[in-house]
Amino acid sequence: FYRKYSKVWKKPKNPFEKTRIVNEIKNINDNGLKNKKELWKFTIFLSKIKKLAGFVARNEDNKKHVEMQRFASLWFCFKYGLIRESNQFSYDVLKININQLLIRRLQSFVSRINIAKTVHEARLMILHHHIEIRGQVCNKPSLLVRRDNEKYIYLSFKSVLYKKITKNHSRKATKIKR
Repeated sequence: FYRKYSKVWKKPKNPFEKTRIVNEIKNINDNGLKNKKELWKFTIFLSKIKKLAGFVARNEDNKKHVEMQRFASLWFCFKYGLIRESNQFSYDVLKININQLLIRRLQSFVSRINIAKTVHEARLMILHHHIEIRGQVCNKPSLLVRRDNEKYIYLSFKSVLYKKITKNHSRKATKIKR
């Protein structure tokens, strides 16, 4: 049995382009990525989405498979919060940039909802199994968070950090009562 080969990441053709390097380093630091390879994975992923949207935009005849692809790309982007419900055209998918995609990562959400103080601390918390989504522990910082799962991201009840926080709160409560 042969598997379909598709490349997950691709390094740039010109390795020493200054503006690209500066933008990459800025994105890596702002979003807490591990290395450039992780950023390149998301750029390839975004380019595949845009390629499909461009194909659909160019072939807007009423062919059944084109309509299905249009619906699938719009539904994916809506489901992950990349476009709004009011946007119903494949041209809106072409406007998505890499920062919008990186903001949808679990690591960014954990730092944004103040479970962790920084994105780097959020990455460690996720890797050490301290974060749950809908009761399921997740250890992938690069997981794209769906729109309906945003409100179910919290500190795991089984986590050592959760036990420390509840223990400290109970101590403070007993000091206040005295």
